[in-house]
Amino acid sequence: MVSDNIDLDTPDPFAPTPPRQPEGELSLADARACLKTLGVCFTQPTPTQIKVGPINFWPQGKGGGGRIHIDGCTKHPEQGWEAFIKLLQRHGLMRPLK
Repeated sequence: MVSDNIDLDTPDPFAPTPPRQPEGELSLADARACLKTLGVCFTQPTPTQIKVGPINFWPQGKGGGGRIHIDGCTKHPEQGWEAFIKLLQRHGLMRPLK
């Protein structure tokens, strides 16, 4: 029997993980390509920012990449690609990973 329960806090081992830049930062092009592969609709309001619904993500930037900000809130305490994907799942902005 297959369970329909999905644990959003456990990373999916089969989820595509974009390669990192040599400095440890995710490239914007790789983040965009991965979101397209995952079927996530996003915009790019600035040359360095990705926006999915109210969630903003800067893969690269001052002090290291992966900054997250949710509209109407202060800077999100978590950073990085994995935290961004978890937020998209938690807010229903991407289909569940299988």
